[in-house]
Amino acid sequence: MNNEQLVLRIKAMEEELDALKQRLCKKTNGTKTRRRDCGAVIQQQREKAGKTREELAEEINILPASLYRIETGLQGTTWKTLEAIGNVLSARPVLTFREKTPLFDGSLQGGKSPETKVL
Repeated sequence: MNNEQLVLRIKAMEEELDALKQRLCKKTNGTKTRRRDCGAVIQQQREKAGKTREELAEEINILPASLYRIETGLQGTTWKTLEAIGNVLSARPVLTFREKTPLFDGSLQGGKSPETKVL
C-alpha cells in the first residue's frame, strides 16, 4: 500500500468510527432516558406505598444506594429486581415494547409473580 492509499484507508476508518460513535450515543441516550423513566415510576410507586428507600431496599435485599441509582436512572436493573419491587409494592412490572420502558400497573394481588403485558 502506498501513502495515498493508506491516507484514504485511514479517512474511511475515521468516518466509520464517527458513524459508530453517533449510533452508540443515540443508543446510550435512549437507554438513559428509559432508565430514568423506569426509575421515576419505581420511586412514585414506592412513595405511593408509603415506604422509604431504605425500607424498600431492605425488603428486596439490595443496598439503599443501589435503589437510589435505579430510581434516578444512573443504574439499570434486572427483571428479577423489578419483580421483587413489584411484589413488595403490590404492583406488576409491565414492559411496553413500543417504548421499551418497564412500568408498574399497580394491580398485583396476593403476591403472585408479575406477568408481562404488551400494551
